[in-house]
Amino acid sequence: MIREKYSFVADQRISLRKSSKRGVSCYRYICDEWHRFLQLFVRTKPTVIMAKKTNSVEINELLNTLTGKQKLLLAFLGSIDPYNANSILDPIRIMKGIFVISKKAASDVLTKIDRYEFVPYMYGPFSQEIYDNLGVLTNVGMVAPVTKLWQSWQYYELTPKGKEAAKLVLNEYDSGLRKFIGEVCAFVQNNTFATLLSKIYEEFPKYAVKSVFNKKNRQ
Repeated sequence: MIREKYSFVADQRISLRKSSKRGVSCYRYICDEWHRFLQLFVRTKPTVIMAKKTNSVEINELLNTLTGKQKLLLAFLGSIDPYNANSILDPIRIMKGIFVISKKAASDVLTKIDRYEFVPYMYGPFSQEIYDNLGVLTNVGMVAPVTKLWQSWQYYELTPKGKEAAKLVLNEYDSGLRKFIGEVCAFVQNNTFATLLSKIYEEFPKYAVKSVFNKKNRQ
């Protein structure tokens, strides 16, 4: 009996030692994993910051390749009210907005070389260069074409990269030009298609001579 008793106690001690060793091993394992996690976090954090810096550098480099007209188009799209029902613009609204800016912006804040040239066409003033520049901005990842159901034409909006670029362009502009671009954006967003064309035709009648949206349609 005595031997059995001491044998049981010895077995319990061995079991406790083993449990203790397992506990220490588990504790060390948790500490090692936590240490590895901290090292990984410290190593990856500067990488994230560097990625942001690289993105900013990339945008500035892209802006240096753009013409003044392309920057104006970018600034216009960047001034659109995102909460407006017409936050994603169709080509006609873009065309008419840039037309008003090119025709009415003060000469001391927007040079002639940065203004678009227009000709009379089916829906009033038209510039092929605007379509071409939308293509350029799309190719560099600043503008994204959007297809809407039951519409045969594409709409356009800025990508995140385009929004950042537009902010930089607008910051370079005179405050008066920034304000005027914002007012023109509100004009094209808040008016119906018919009202928009009617107001432009009234102020610039020579651009209505080839319009399929004739006087009868406007009444």
